[in-house]
Parts: sequence; C-alpha cells; structure tokens
Amino acid sequence: GQLSSETSAARQLNWEIFPETMSAFRKEYPELVFLSEPFNHEVYLGGKALIDLWISATSPVLDFFVYLYERSGPGEEDVQLINRDSIRVKYRNAPSEEELLVDENPIKLEMETYNFVYNIKAGNRLELRLVNARPWGLENPLTGEPLQAQTHWSTAHVSLYINSQYPSKIVLPAVIHQKKGTIKRLP
Repeated sequence: GQLSSETSAARQLNWEIFPETMSAFRKEYPELVFLSEPFNHEVYLGGKALIDLWISATSPVLDFFVYLYERSGPGEEDVQLINRDSIRVKYRNAPSEEELLVDENPIKLEMETYNFVYNIKAGNRLELRLVNARPWGLENPLTGEPLQAQTHWSTAHVSLYINSQYPSKIVLPAVIHQKKGTIKRLP
C-alpha cells in the first residue's frame, strides 16, 4: 500500500541528516518509520516487495536502507525483521553509472527486496523503516567527493514525498486464505 493515504495530497516529510550521524563509529542512524494499521486477518507474503520512494535532497549523494518488519507490540523486542534492501542513490540507474543528485527536484528511487516468504499474524502491523546509513561500513560525507579524498562534511536536507503526484509506496507480494485449504494470490 501507500506510505500514507491519498487524502494527504501535498504531503512531504522533511528530514535533516547531520554529518556526525554518518560517522563510521555510530551504531544508530537517522530514520523515518511508517506503521500500518493492524491487519484484520493473517496475510501470507511470498515473492519480492517493491518499494518506490520519491525524494529530493540538497546532498548529491545519499545511501538508503529500507527495513520491513512485523510489529506485534510497542517495544523494540516486539518487531521481527521480514526483509530489507538498500540503494546508493548515485547508482540508482545502473551499478556502473554514477549520477549525482544535481538539483532539488524529486526523483524516483526503485528498490526490490530479495524473494521471501512470511506470515503476518492478524492484529499485528507492518513497519517500514527508511534509514540513511553508511554503505558497507564506509563513511558518507554527503558531499559527492570520493570517500578516500573527502575534504569536508555536509548536512543533507532530504524530502520524502507521499502524495498523488509523487506516490511513494510499497507493493507487497500478498496471498491470503480464501477458505480452508486454498490460497489465492491478491492482485
């Protein structure tokens, strides 16, 4: 489903990423968290989740990780990782084609998780965490400079769009029980 409802036609979330949060020694990173309503019935997932994020940023380079969890209660112990994916924004079109963000116009990031099978229990929620983090343990100075030759760090101002013009969304590979003994794939 959508990260929020279509009723928020001009919705945009703004997010500041400070250089000190991108240190190689940091264990936690800035994140945005989205939580679904509780599921009315069990939902079986099987396949790949597709994630489309519309963003704009003042930094020419960003690295995003997306984590998909099942949440059964309010505490950190009440989450179970379902799947995850990551994207280096400068390689969003192809792994060998570097393309820095050059202006603050929204761009679409398309992500696809690995295949998975998972059962979300009735009453539980789906939680999506969008994290700006260090790729492969490397620092990201958020400037576009080569990591081995960075001269300074920069603060990134990121906007995530969730509206009808820029519909950030997640598409889940859901199947549900129609009746005992049969399973039907949802469109």
